[in-house]
Amino acid sequence: MKKIDQYSGIAGTVPAPEKLFNLLNLLIFMKLIWRSLTVFFPHSPARTRARGSCTSACVTSRKDAVVVVLGGIILSWFCAMGASAQDGVQQQIDRAVERHLQQRLEKQAATEGWKGLRFTQSSAPQTSVNNLASCSQPLSVKDGGDNRNWSRQRFTLMCSDGGWSVAVLTEVKVYVSAVVAKQVINRGETFSNRQLAVREVEITKNNSGFYSSLDKVVGQGAKRRIRAEQLLVPALVAPAWVIQRGQQVTVVANKDGIAASIQGEALENGAVGEVIRVRNISSKKTIEAKVLEAGLVTSTF
Repeated sequence: MKKIDQYSGIAGTVPAPEKLFNLLNLLIFMKLIWRSLTVFFPHSPARTRARGSCTSACVTSRKDAVVVVLGGIILSWFCAMGASAQDGVQQQIDRAVERHLQQRLEKQAATEGWKGLRFTQSSAPQTSVNNLASCSQPLSVKDGGDNRNWSRQRFTLMCSDGGWSVAVLTEVKVYVSAVVAKQVINRGETFSNRQLAVREVEITKNNSGFYSSLDKVVGQGAKRRIRAEQLLVPALVAPAWVIQRGQQVTVVANKDGIAASIQGEALENGAVGEVIRVRNISSKKTIEAKVLEAGLVTSTF
């Protein structure tokens, strides 16, 4: 018994599924031959001559009809065998491309911390594979061109023992688990667990990045208004404001070893580390101050 390859399902040079398909076709072919003979020759020659029910011309006509029917059956059988071989090559192409994409995507997912990776692919050979024999070994895959855009991938697949190669264009869709807004979030709001959810989203054409877990986002703020079900990308997220415009703040200053503090009014929203404008409540002068924490800033002069 020949060993069947675990990837291609091949025994020798003919895939096991194709052998089964061809055997079934042969059995059907033989059954149709038998039916044809019983239809056109329902009686033995001796009984036919005894009854005198058919002339030699009638028998010849029936024989010609049998030839036509059998010819059609044989033609259909060979067409089916050709289609089976074509399907076998296409299936090998699909398996090889899928294995290659799986390896690349899992590597990127591990590097970037993706979760819940899933993908689909549809591969179309750029030339006909009708005359290609199934490969007894797994096909090797070579990237072709710039494949950084996941949605459209180009590959060259090669059969080492069959001596053939074929260019393939593959349409890919990639899905991962990512953070989305459960509701509308207004600019400046601080993200909380109740506002966010982790759901499966397609990222095939995403070039802006995304977040795989809530702890990367909760506690930060929205740079602008975010609609419900919108994917959160870094461009939408900023450090949370700890000072709001119009809020009274304490301004501390240290100069030449002398420390002082005054009360001021924030003229801008600000997160920790940001520099905002503050108006001195006493002198009405406007200064720039760096946000230290909620309600506390330090003069930058």
